[in-house]
Amino acid sequence: MVAEPQKAQFLEPQRLETEVHKVYHINSYVNFCDFVVKYEQSTIFMTHQITIVDYRPEWQELYEQELAQLSQIIGNYAQDIQHIGSTSVPGLAAKPIIDIMIGVESLAIADQYCVPAMVNYGYEYVKKYEVQIPHRRYFRKSDHAGKRTHHLHMVEIDSQWWERHILFRDYLRLHPSDRDAYGALKKQLAEREYEDKHDYTAAKTGFITEILEKARLM
Repeated sequence: MVAEPQKAQFLEPQRLETEVHKVYHINSYVNFCDFVVKYEQSTIFMTHQITIVDYRPEWQELYEQELAQLSQIIGNYAQDIQHIGSTSVPGLAAKPIIDIMIGVESLAIADQYCVPAMVNYGYEYVKKYEVQIPHRRYFRKSDHAGKRTHHLHMVEIDSQWWERHILFRDYLRLHPSDRDAYGALKKQLAEREYEDKHDYTAAKTGFITEILEKARLM
């Protein structure tokens, strides 16, 4: 009878630091390689739970507060700043994180002026996703407890990224039945656990594509 493989345990930061010190003092290349494999395998079994809540009117207020700050920081370079994503559609269930899209004339301007200004103000600039999405500059903001509150997407204002997100948002604002169907889909998907948090986004792709096709026919 074949024994069931045991589920790997994720190493907490303190445990990780301890293990690193052990490997360092042993000074063994083999042990170090074993440690790397152990740590990488421990992350495979992490699951992500998606939180979807009913629409909250304060989301619009939170966007407006952030808009005022962004206008002060990069107002000379941002051609437009829009509230996007599910929190921008009244009545739509959403993850309680405000998505904001910043339109600039070019990414060269973004890299030279906007990125440094936003980092200096305290936004977290996440560069790693530019390998997959080179036409976007992505920022995150969290509260004092470390809970994520905002996602910010900086793109060229004449890009397809800008056009798609505005089109999708505006269509759902005008079509309550499709808005409610999207909300129901997200709640259903949120009941699952995901090994990769991007799997949740991928699971919505078919619906989003269908809505964009409808929107372009209007």
